[in-house]
Amino acid sequence: MSILASFYDMPNTFGPDVAMETNDFVAFIIFWLVCLPLLLLKPEFYRIPAIISAVLVLVAALAVFLWAFVKQGNGGPLFSNPETVYGIGNLQGSQLAWVMVRCINSGIGGWAGGILYQSGAQSFVGQRSLTRWALLDFSRYAVHPGDQVYGQIFSIPLCLLGSNILGIVTTSCARGLYPNEPLLW
Repeated sequence: MSILASFYDMPNTFGPDVAMETNDFVAFIIFWLVCLPLLLLKPEFYRIPAIISAVLVLVAALAVFLWAFVKQGNGGPLFSNPETVYGIGNLQGSQLAWVMVRCINSGIGGWAGGILYQSGAQSFVGQRSLTRWALLDFSRYAVHPGDQVYGQIFSIPLCLLGSNILGIVTTSCARGLYPNEPLLW
């Protein structure tokens, strides 16, 4: 059930070939109207809002994860019975190894560009990469060249691993709670 049921049930005025519905588009516009004024802030003023948002996002992610895990009672069907979710059967041997290599490569590809190009990059791929590159751009404020290396070399992989694990387990629990819905990524 939605908080605003009338918004959730808003009639879709977009055609069937459009990848979003009217309520998705309205939410997208509201999001940008809230975010656009924040782009006018100078980077020197990001510290306090960044700390506040980081704490709020962490608390919200942990709350949703714990709620889903407690309500489901286990890790969900992605862990206990993955072949029923994916419909691919049980992977073993080299087939499993190549799927793992593909997944690892896909994960590394999402953030490796941001680490490689640091603050001088002008091109990016995807919204997630843009966020990471904007955060990595703070390396120019380091006192000495290389000061940021140790912080980034450990914090970026650990934060990505933690958020990915929370997302995967929460998605698995959601699949167990709502078996007739598609995977809620």
